[in-house]
Amino acid sequence: MTLAERLRVVLADTFLMYVHAHIAHWNVEGPDFHENHQFLNDLYDELWEAVDTIAEHIRVLGVAAPTTLASLVEDGTIHDGDPGRNWEQIRQQLYGENLNVINSLNAAFEVANDDQGIANFIADRLDKHAKWGWMLRASR
Repeated sequence: MTLAERLRVVLADTFLMYVHAHIAHWNVEGPDFHENHQFLNDLYDELWEAVDTIAEHIRVLGVAAPTTLASLVEDGTIHDGDPGRNWEQIRQQLYGENLNVINSLNAAFEVANDDQGIANFIADRLDKHAKWGWMLRASR
């Protein structure tokens, strides 16, 4: 796969994780509601900002970003699924999706060595997802 194709996977996975985090934010319930609600807000805000920049990097490479939701879903490795309302279910789903994003970022990084700027961007995204992974693991 080319770098642009790998970034399309990153974009799709990041977008789907964003959607699931935002939906979970709307619906989370439980004794730690406020803390979990705010955590999800922070997560989906950060993912939303990343989505636009990922798409712009695809465009810089001369390739069109996805133009439909169907093409986003088709490009990604994350499947649509109801994150539920229980924090533990939400946490587990988002933790798994975060691992998918890390895997797609690593695959993109492997082919990005000809473009230092994009490689640096991917490395930064990997750092952010490592932190989200730690926070999701620690919030059991």
